[in-house]
Amino acid sequence: AVCPSCGFDEKEYNRKAAEKMCLPAGTILQGKYLIGKTLGTGGFGITYLAFQFNLNRVVAIKEFFPSNIAVRSGQTGSSGRDFSIKVSGAGSREMFEKTLNSFENEGKNLASINLPGVVGIYDCLDA
Repeated sequence: AVCPSCGFDEKEYNRKAAEKMCLPAGTILQGKYLIGKTLGTGGFGITYLAFQFNLNRVVAIKEFFPSNIAVRSGQTGSSGRDFSIKVSGAGSREMFEKTLNSFENEGKNLASINLPGVVGIYDCLDA
């Protein structure tokens, strides 16, 4: 259905999101976060607008997704769609692990900063 307030069309949005390998709106991560729309994509990841259930607030979630060496599985399993990330191409596994480590370290470093204009980090998770 299309939202009567803002005109958001979830079906059309999810069709376009799948083309970009983004998570569809409505995806729930670890029972804590409801994924909304994509805010942006870049070399290392995809940023989503999301809702955090337990604290009843809107948050941004940055997903590690190095688009040059990874693809989304998109397979259907017994529990529904699988949106896991797979490394694409031979020799990419080492690069994937290296960039994942850099991504995690960046998150840890940013989480220790509490300055105006720097987005706060409240949680890190593997999902």
